[in-house]
Amino acid sequence: MKNLEDKILKNFKNSIAMSHLEEEFLMKKGLKKQIIMLSLVIVVLFTGGFWTVNAVTNGKMVENIKSTVYDMIKVKDNKDIKVDSNSIEIQNIEFDSEGNIESATYTFNTIE
Repeated sequence: MKNLEDKILKNFKNSIAMSHLEEEFLMKKGLKKQIIMLSLVIVVLFTGGFWTVNAVTNGKMVENIKSTVYDMIKVKDNKDIKVDSNSIEIQNIEFDSEGNIESATYTFNTIE
C-alpha cells in the first residue's frame, strides 16, 4: 500500500511540475508576442511620422538625410559625390604607391 501511495504522490508532483512548465512556456510565448507587436507599432508610428514630416517640409527632410549620408561617404571612403536632378556621379579617388592620383567615375541615372 505504501508503494502505491508513493507512486501516486510522485505522479501527482510530476503533473504539477509539468503544469508549471507549460504555464511558464505559455507566458514567455505571450510576452514575446507582446514585445514583437509593440515593436511593430513603434516602427509604424515612426515611419508614418517621418513621411508626414517629410511631406510637410516638401521633401527637405529626405534631402538633408541624403546629403548627410553622402558627406559621410565622402569622408570615410575618399569619394567625391555629385548629385544632379537626373543622375548621381561618384568619383573614386585612389592613390598609387608613388602618390599619384588614380580615379574612376561611376554615373547612375535616377529613375523618377
